[in-house]
Order: sequence, then C-alpha cells, then structure tokens
Amino acid sequence: MSVESRKVKAQICMGRPFHFHSGIIRRIELFHTGQAFGCARAASRQNSGIQGVWRKDMKKAFALLIVAVLLRLAMPAGADLCTFDDLLGNHMALPVGYQGFTWSEHFWYVDGVTYGAGYAPATVSPRNVAFNAYGYDVEVAAVSLFNFDGAYFTGGWKDGLHIDISGWRDGSMVESATVLVSSTAPTWVGLNWMSVDELRFHSYDGTPNPDYGGHDTYNQFAMDDFTYTIVPLPGAVLLAGMGLVCSVWRLKHK
Repeated sequence: MSVESRKVKAQICMGRPFHFHSGIIRRIELFHTGQAFGCARAASRQNSGIQGVWRKDMKKAFALLIVAVLLRLAMPAGADLCTFDDLLGNHMALPVGYQGFTWSEHFWYVDGVTYGAGYAPATVSPRNVAFNAYGYDVEVAAVSLFNFDGAYFTGGWKDGLHIDISGWRDGSMVESATVLVSSTAPTWVGLNWMSVDELRFHSYDGTPNPDYGGHDTYNQFAMDDFTYTIVPLPGAVLLAGMGLVCSVWRLKHK
C-alpha cells in the first residue's frame, strides 16, 4: 500500500474530512476498472470452457448416432411382411415407394373379400391383396438389395394359372421359377432368393373357373403376404460410409 493510500485510510478511520486528490481518484477508478475487466475475462473464459465442452459433447453424440445408424444397416434384419392391408381405397395402383419399393403401373391392390372370385380365398391377411391388373406383366424393384422369401399366390379367375417369376440384380436375371396356382386356395411360394433388386411376374394359361365367370379371359393372379428381407450393408461399404461421414464432419468444423 502506498503512503497516500495509508494516509487516506488513517484519516477515514479517525473521522476526519478528507478531500481526495484527483490522482488518487484516478488510481481507484483504474483499480475498479481492472477488477471489472478481470471478472469479465474470467467469465469469458468460463463461458468459452462451457461452450468447448458442449461442442465436444455434441461431436461425440453425432459420431455415436452415425455409428449406430451404420451398424443398424450392417446388422442382419428380420423378415418384413408386406400385407397391403394398410392401404386406403380400393382397386387402385400401388403407390410409388410403398414399403420402399417401386411397383409397376399395373401392380394394383383390391379388397379381396368384397371383390370375390379368386380374390376372396387369396386374402390371407384381410383385407387387401395385390394383383396384376388386366393380366399384364408386372415388376417390383428396390434401390437396395433384398432377399425374397416368398408370397401367397392365387389365380384371380383361372385354375392352373402359370406364373413365371424371375429375380434380377443390376439388370441381369439371376433367379427364375414357374409355379401353378389354384383359384380356390392360396399357394405359398417360398423361393428364398438372395440379393436381388427386382422381381418380374408373367402369368398365362390356366382354365377359367366356371363359378366365377366375368373376366375369365384375364390371366390375373392375386398376391398376399409378400415376405422379404433387406440385405445388410457389406463391411467394406460400412467402413467407407463411416469414413465419408467423418471427413465431411471435419471439413465443416475446421
């Protein structure tokens, strides 16, 4: 403590009036300003520390989320069941992107119970079934590979209806089968085809069911409980995806 400061303190303690020298006042102001500045710097450092911790936590959370998603894609998945029963309306084309697939324009669905003919017994899970409108060839494709376990098939109007089913990958046919189906009971066709990205269906022949009448010239089939499994990502693709995500993150946060 300086001599002047001790004098000020002594006079204040003795109750004597004291007139501050302008220099002393200036030093006191500077002292308080320094204290305020120090507090501000401390607060700034504290906030910076909090923000730094928050950013680190967010980076960790983001990284864990990406890893979890990629691991989920790499894990073997259980079979998915497409019943068509969640679709609203009746006698309409299957929506684009339904269940993650692209359905060709003549792949329709109908309320099998009310439509009658072979569509009623074809209804394994009420109430909708898919069918090839007017007997046209139809296709269903996916962006990623999937395993086709099978589905129930029934002749819409004919007994002994032939259905050629083919599995495709990257534009090349890799699987094929021909099945004969009844118009009075569904037939489970279990194919267990692995890693295809498209299925094609062609129906023909058969004998019209006399109890149905109507469109007995159409080679229509009904399909229900379409069962498939999405193929998990290979390990190399998984690692490449994780590396790409990390690279993008680092570029954005440099």
